[in-house]
Amino acid sequence: MTGIAAAIGNFDGVHLGHATLMRKAIEVAGELGLKPCAITFDPHPLQVVAPERAPRPLGSMEQRIQQIRALGIQEVIVLPFTPEFSRLSAAEFAASTLQGLNVKAVVVGENFRFGHKHAGDVQLLRALGEKHGFGVHVCAPVRLRDAIVSSSEVRERIATGSVSRAARMLGRW
Repeated sequence: MTGIAAAIGNFDGVHLGHATLMRKAIEVAGELGLKPCAITFDPHPLQVVAPERAPRPLGSMEQRIQQIRALGIQEVIVLPFTPEFSRLSAAEFAASTLQGLNVKAVVVGENFRFGHKHAGDVQLLRALGEKHGFGVHVCAPVRLRDAIVSSSEVRERIATGSVSRAARMLGRW
Protein backbone atom coordinates (compact mmCIF):
# COMPACT_ATOMS: atom_id res chain seq x y z
CA MET A 1 0.00 0.00 0.00
CA THR A 2 1.43 3.32 -1.09
CA GLY A 3 1.70 6.01 1.55
CA ILE A 4 -0.03 9.30 1.03
CA ALA A 5 0.83 12.99 1.25
CA ALA A 6 -2.36 14.58 2.53
CA ALA A 7 -3.56 18.14 2.56
CA ILE A 8 -5.98 18.28 5.50
CA GLY A 9 -8.81 20.76 5.96
CA ASN A 10 -12.47 21.50 5.51
CA PHE A 11 -11.79 23.01 2.06
CA ASP A 12 -15.12 24.83 1.84
CA GLY A 13 -15.05 26.79 -1.40
CA VAL A 14 -11.63 25.43 -2.41
CA HIS A 15 -10.14 28.93 -2.53
CA LEU A 16 -6.61 30.14 -3.35
CA GLY A 17 -5.34 29.23 0.12
CA HIS A 18 -6.62 25.69 -0.29
CA ALA A 19 -5.04 25.50 -3.75
CA THR A 20 -1.68 26.34 -2.14
CA LEU A 21 -2.07 23.39 0.24
CA MET A 22 -2.97 21.09 -2.66
CA ARG A 23 0.05 22.19 -4.71
CA LYS A 24 2.33 21.59 -1.72
CA ALA A 25 0.82 18.11 -1.15
CA ILE A 26 1.43 17.28 -4.82
CA GLU A 27 5.01 18.58 -4.58
CA VAL A 28 5.75 16.59 -1.41
CA ALA A 29 4.12 13.47 -2.87
CA GLY A 30 6.34 13.74 -5.94
CA GLU A 31 9.49 14.17 -3.87
CA LEU A 32 8.71 11.21 -1.60
CA GLY A 33 7.00 8.84 -4.03
CA LEU A 34 3.62 9.17 -2.32
CA LYS A 35 0.05 9.53 -3.56
CA PRO A 36 -1.24 13.13 -3.32
CA CYS A 37 -4.52 13.19 -1.41
CA ALA A 38 -6.82 15.58 0.39
CA ILE A 39 -8.55 14.73 3.65
CA THR A 40 -11.72 16.63 4.40
CA PHE A 41 -14.76 16.28 6.63
CA ASP A 42 -18.51 16.00 6.15
CA PRO A 43 -20.47 17.65 7.56
CA HIS A 44 -18.60 20.81 8.53
CA PRO A 45 -17.30 20.22 12.08
CA LEU A 46 -19.28 23.15 13.46
CA GLN A 47 -22.52 21.51 12.31
CA VAL A 48 -21.76 18.80 14.87
CA VAL A 49 -20.14 20.68 17.76
CA ALA A 50 -21.89 24.09 17.52
CA PRO A 51 -24.69 24.00 14.93
CA GLU A 52 -25.75 27.56 15.73
CA ARG A 53 -22.32 28.80 14.57
CA ALA A 54 -22.03 26.56 11.49
CA PRO A 55 -21.40 28.59 8.32
CA ARG A 56 -23.44 28.19 5.18
CA PRO A 57 -21.40 26.07 2.78
CA LEU A 58 -19.91 27.69 -0.30
CA GLY A 59 -20.59 24.55 -2.32
CA SER A 60 -21.65 20.95 -2.11
CA MET A 61 -19.33 18.09 -1.21
CA GLU A 62 -19.48 16.94 -4.84
CA GLN A 63 -18.33 20.38 -5.99
CA ARG A 64 -15.50 20.41 -3.43
CA ILE A 65 -14.29 16.99 -4.57
CA GLN A 66 -14.42 18.05 -8.22
CA GLN A 67 -12.53 21.30 -7.52
CA ILE A 68 -9.88 19.51 -5.44
CA ARG A 69 -9.35 16.87 -8.15
CA ALA A 70 -9.08 19.62 -10.77
CA LEU A 71 -6.05 20.90 -8.84
CA GLY A 72 -4.28 17.56 -9.43
CA ILE A 73 -5.09 15.68 -6.22
CA GLN A 74 -5.50 11.97 -6.97
CA GLU A 75 -7.85 11.03 -4.15
CA VAL A 76 -10.19 12.92 -1.82
CA ILE A 77 -10.85 11.16 1.47
CA VAL A 78 -14.05 12.37 3.12
CA LEU A 79 -14.17 11.53 6.81
CA PRO A 80 -17.61 11.49 8.43
CA PHE A 81 -17.53 14.14 11.17
CA THR A 82 -19.72 12.53 13.82
CA PRO A 83 -20.15 13.36 17.51
CA GLU A 84 -17.86 10.38 18.28
CA PHE A 85 -15.22 11.63 15.82
CA SER A 86 -15.41 15.11 17.38
CA ARG A 87 -14.37 13.63 20.73
CA LEU A 88 -11.10 12.13 19.42
CA SER A 89 -8.11 13.73 21.08
CA ALA A 90 -5.39 15.16 18.86
CA ALA A 91 -3.21 12.16 19.70
CA GLU A 92 -6.02 9.72 18.86
CA PHE A 93 -6.63 11.49 15.55
CA ALA A 94 -2.96 11.13 14.62
CA ALA A 95 -2.68 7.54 15.83
CA SER A 96 -5.94 6.13 14.49
CA THR A 97 -6.95 8.29 11.56
CA LEU A 98 -3.64 9.39 10.03
CA GLN A 99 -1.78 6.15 10.69
CA GLY A 100 -4.81 4.16 9.58
CA LEU A 101 -4.79 5.96 6.24
CA ASN A 102 -1.01 5.38 5.86
CA VAL A 103 -0.28 9.12 5.86
CA LYS A 104 3.44 9.77 5.46
CA ALA A 105 3.26 13.54 4.96
CA VAL A 106 0.70 16.10 6.13
CA VAL A 107 0.19 19.54 4.61
CA VAL A 108 -1.78 22.10 6.61
CA GLY A 109 -2.18 25.84 7.04
CA GLU A 110 -0.40 27.51 9.94
CA ASN A 111 -3.67 28.01 11.82
CA PHE A 112 -4.64 24.31 11.59
CA ARG A 113 -6.36 23.00 14.72
CA PHE A 114 -7.47 19.43 15.34
CA GLY A 115 -8.67 17.04 17.99
CA HIS A 116 -11.30 17.44 20.68
CA LYS A 117 -11.98 21.12 21.41
CA HIS A 118 -9.25 22.10 18.90
CA ALA A 119 -6.61 21.06 21.42
CA GLY A 120 -4.05 20.23 18.72
CA ASP A 121 -2.04 22.80 16.78
CA VAL A 122 0.80 22.66 14.26
CA GLN A 123 3.43 22.27 16.98
CA LEU A 124 1.62 19.24 18.45
CA LEU A 125 1.04 17.84 14.94
CA ARG A 126 4.80 17.96 14.33
CA ALA A 127 5.48 16.13 17.59
CA LEU A 128 2.87 13.50 16.74
CA GLY A 129 4.37 13.21 13.27
CA GLU A 130 7.75 12.37 14.76
CA LYS A 131 6.12 9.73 16.95
CA HIS A 132 3.98 8.19 14.20
CA GLY A 133 6.27 8.54 11.20
CA PHE A 134 4.77 11.36 9.14
CA GLY A 135 6.29 14.66 8.14
CA VAL A 136 4.44 17.94 8.56
CA HIS A 137 4.55 20.77 6.03
CA VAL A 138 2.97 24.09 6.95
CA CYS A 139 1.83 26.70 4.43
CA ALA A 140 1.57 30.40 5.23
CA PRO A 141 -1.76 32.14 4.63
CA VAL A 142 -2.43 33.47 1.16
CA ARG A 143 -3.13 37.19 1.06
CA LEU A 144 -5.09 39.10 -1.54
CA ARG A 145 -4.50 42.81 -1.10
CA ASP A 146 -5.46 43.60 2.51
CA ALA A 147 -7.11 40.29 3.42
CA ILE A 148 -6.10 36.75 4.22
CA VAL A 149 -7.95 34.42 1.86
CA SER A 150 -10.31 32.22 3.86
CA SER A 151 -13.75 30.66 3.45
CA SER A 152 -15.06 33.13 6.04
CA GLU A 153 -13.65 36.04 4.05
CA VAL A 154 -15.20 34.70 0.83
CA ARG A 155 -18.57 34.45 2.58
CA GLU A 156 -18.20 38.01 3.89
CA ARG A 157 -17.36 39.35 0.41
CA ILE A 158 -20.42 37.60 -1.05
CA ALA A 159 -22.66 38.90 1.77
CA THR A 160 -21.51 42.49 1.17
CA GLY A 161 -21.91 42.27 -2.60
CA SER A 162 -18.19 42.14 -3.43
CA VAL A 163 -18.72 39.17 -5.70
CA SER A 164 -15.76 39.94 -7.96
CA ARG A 165 -13.45 40.09 -4.92
CA ALA A 166 -14.89 36.78 -3.70
CA ALA A 167 -14.25 35.30 -7.15
CA ARG A 168 -10.61 36.46 -7.04
CA MET A 169 -10.22 34.73 -3.66
CA LEU A 170 -11.75 31.56 -5.05
CA GLY A 171 -9.65 31.74 -8.21
CA ARG A 172 -12.75 31.30 -10.35
CA TRP A 173 -16.23 32.71 -10.88
